[in-house]
Amino acid sequence: MGVFTMKQIFYSFFFLIILISIANAQSKFSEEDIKNTLEKIFDLSKNQDYKALATHFTYKEGEEFKVYNYNDKAEAKIVKRLSKKIKAYLDLSDSYTISNISITKKEKLGNITLDILFNSGNQKLKITFVFVDNAGVLLLADFK
Repeated sequence: MGVFTMKQIFYSFFFLIILISIANAQSKFSEEDIKNTLEKIFDLSKNQDYKALATHFTYKEGEEFKVYNYNDKAEAKIVKRLSKKIKAYLDLSDSYTISNISITKKEKLGNITLDILFNSGNQKLKITFVFVDNAGVLLLADFK
């Protein structure tokens, strides 16, 4: 009693590592968090607030994701282009709906995809928005 064998300690430690891995595989963001982030990006795009919007966009450089720096001329140009593209989807649509939210673990980051249906009359255009959980911050990595 009170004495543990090396085998018991090893299995206890191994079990703890597995539990931690499973917990980390889950996204820290709720569907509501994801929807709110998308709404914020849509609002900033509509208002052409490029500087604020840059903090919500990310790109991959090497093995890590970086937030766009609006003070860098080349990166500011990319942010404006992305914003105008989102604004065009919104301007040309009567409404939009989220048709699917998917959360997966990929490349050591939580990937979150949202399928958005932009509705205009009888026409529907599906655009997939890809977010990444980068150090606890939800950032837009791609949309197409």
